[in-house]
Amino acid sequence: MPTIARPEQLTTAYLSEALGQTIQSFSFAAEESNWARQVPIRATLADGSTKSLRLKLCLGETFGRSEVDYYVRDYIDLPDAPLVRCYDAEFTPGVGYHLLLEDLSETHADRKTVPPTLAHGLALAEALARLHAHRWESGSVPDDSAWERYFAAIRPGVEVIERLTSRPFAEKFEAHAEALRKRWADPRGMTLLHGDVNPTNVLTPKGTDAPVFLLDRQPFD
Repeated sequence: MPTIARPEQLTTAYLSEALGQTIQSFSFAAEESNWARQVPIRATLADGSTKSLRLKLCLGETFGRSEVDYYVRDYIDLPDAPLVRCYDAEFTPGVGYHLLLEDLSETHADRKTVPPTLAHGLALAEALARLHAHRWESGSVPDDSAWERYFAAIRPGVEVIERLTSRPFAEKFEAHAEALRKRWADPRGMTLLHGDVNPTNVLTPKGTDAPVFLLDRQPFD
């Protein structure tokens, strides 16, 4: 189906086709987050059982197709990839995208308020390493203009940081920028990154440190 812009566009026919199971009825709510609209869905199947789903809507010209590819292309042939199950995803240039995901909120939680542990750190590192290894040297090195675009966006903030902290930062920034340019020139080891691995984008079963599921890959080009 084309990119869903409103949860009111959901139908039992669409959900049945996406899940490959007959959906008799469903209900939904709506939540807001920083960049997306989250829509928890409770679907009732033909046998009377229920299934928890989550529709994620990221609408606007800002968004690229990165997160759609995250679920439907980039790791589709990686066994037991540390990703939440995706039933449907669609991106439309200039419109944005939707994801229809399994909702694990009843059994899993993010790590935002959980004190870090070595066991969790190792589980997270292993999950990321599996994704990185799967796409190791899978693409060409982007043009230098990509880095320069980031530098141009970040550089105005350097003076602000120095003023607010009373600490020198510009020289360190330029040293890191030059190091990144040199590393960028060597294509060996380039891989596909998540881009936003913060604790709110990491799920684990409640009360445990593993296994890890990684959410919300950086959605911008």
